[in-house]
Amino acid sequence: MQAPAGLTTAANTNMHAQEAASYIAIANGMSSYTSLFAVPTSGATKSSTAIKASNGRVAAVASTTETYTWTDPQSNASIGFQITDEGSSYKWEYFYKSPGSDWLKYLNAEEMKDGTSGDIEVLDFTGSDPKAIDLKFQWSTAKEQYIFQWTDPFSYFLLKINTTTKAGTIDYYEGTGVNAVISYKYSWGADGHGSWQSFDSNGVQSATGTW
Repeated sequence: MQAPAGLTTAANTNMHAQEAASYIAIANGMSSYTSLFAVPTSGATKSSTAIKASNGRVAAVASTTETYTWTDPQSNASIGFQITDEGSSYKWEYFYKSPGSDWLKYLNAEEMKDGTSGDIEVLDFTGSDPKAIDLKFQWSTAKEQYIFQWTDPFSYFLLKINTTTKAGTIDYYEGTGVNAVISYKYSWGADGHGSWQSFDSNGVQSATGTW
């Protein structure tokens, strides 16, 4: 995704335009995770045994499931990778195993083969609750509309952008689920000029402005 030039320029002098641009950058940064969805060119061994993680459900093993393992030379830990062709989608899973310990899942992802939607979940596998989701990214596309949602344990934001005009909106919430309260809204047109709104802890608008 590209921010319109006017938004990028405004971000140099306007704090709120800078915030909007930073959320677009976060969404684009998700692409760094997709680089993980490939088996190492050397050192990986294909296994006939599917990995079962101790911190939660894994994908249903199918005839299309492929499992690979390799060793991290720095920690001597084992890394596991599974990909399953589920017909209309692909599912990827990554696992970590310290010497003498059980397998733990730390990343789960799925995408429709036509590219219309997908998600990535990053588990807090080294935390007090290794089943807890530390980060979640979801995206979908419909014609020229791209929708991206980032969710962490404390907040989430929803980005909607027209891939042709680059006009878009961002809604940022404190909290998640039924306890979420709107905190900021950003909106910009194809020229990058836009507006912002901030809200108090009760979701009541407290300030507004433009860039």
